[in-house]
Amino acid sequence: MSIGDNIIAVYCRAGAFARAMPLVVALPIAVEAARHAAIVRGWTSRDAALGFTLLSTLTMLTVLVAAVRWWRFDGDGDRVWRLEWRVLWGVLLMMTIQLIDEILFTTAGHIFADLAGGGRMFFVGGAQLLWLFVSVPLFPWYVAMMSEDMLTLPQSLKAIRPRWFHIFGVIFGALLPILAIGSAVRSLSPDGGLEQAVVALISGVVIATTMLITDSAYFAAYRIVRPPADAGVA
Repeated sequence: MSIGDNIIAVYCRAGAFARAMPLVVALPIAVEAARHAAIVRGWTSRDAALGFTLLSTLTMLTVLVAAVRWWRFDGDGDRVWRLEWRVLWGVLLMMTIQLIDEILFTTAGHIFADLAGGGRMFFVGGAQLLWLFVSVPLFPWYVAMMSEDMLTLPQSLKAIRPRWFHIFGVIFGALLPILAIGSAVRSLSPDGGLEQAVVALISGVVIATTMLITDSAYFAAYRIVRPPADAGVA
């Protein structure tokens, strides 16, 4: 499949999951609505902010695990929630690696911006783009750990090496439109009242969509490495 065909498949796959499990997709929207309600009520303490950050992270992981397992097991709802310890290990490992890598690359971007005396958006954005490129072999491995496939990181790296730019193009191309929409939503500055509630709802929908498209893009990388016939289901 071409990069364009894979990107279309990313969005089709995400739409199929949203139709099959709307309550899971609604979780990040509910969290964003609750965050808005808390702000309106003046609950803006550090503890409240930390609580919503943890809740958002838990929601993100719930959507990720449910989505990749639903796609992996061809829509078998019973298998989605039949989790093994390998799934938890995969989640913990993914969070640790992604957090460390993102901090390192983002920090490097800020350092180069300071050395150059400007262009912070360019350097930080470039560093994050490089982080995405370097992380490409990790994505199929993450999906494998969360969906009972014994694919190892060395195997993922070996399979991806000749298709690295292709897979990066699929992931970046799929994420670019939704990230642009998210940036536009964040630029909105409502005066208050109903407008704030509407923006909060739109923001929640964009966040949920971004999560789902990201997960589907990762799964696209997995499917390129592991076609259905090669992915043994435990």
